Amino acid sequence: MNSLQSWPEPIIRVQSLSDSGLTFIPDQYVKPLADRPSITEPPPPAEINIPVIDLSQLFSPDRSIRSATARLISRACREWGSFK
Repeated sequence: MNSLQSWPEPIIRVQSLSDSGLTFIPDQYVKPLADRPSITEPPPPAEINIPVIDLSQLFSPDRSIRSATARLISRACREWGSFK
């Protein structure tokens, strides 16, 4: 399904649906029960290794250690958007 021509039904803007006065959600917008998230089952564990940085190294008397720690923080922020 790489183009709009191959879409099986007309595309309707959400605003148009809202303005239409419908009092129900059309079936094509409702996921089958099997595909819905469940609050009773925990999500599968993710293999995410967020960078862990020892911030105490920022106060090291050794300038090279402080610089290396700053580079680790910079890299973590650029690549991950966060660190712990």
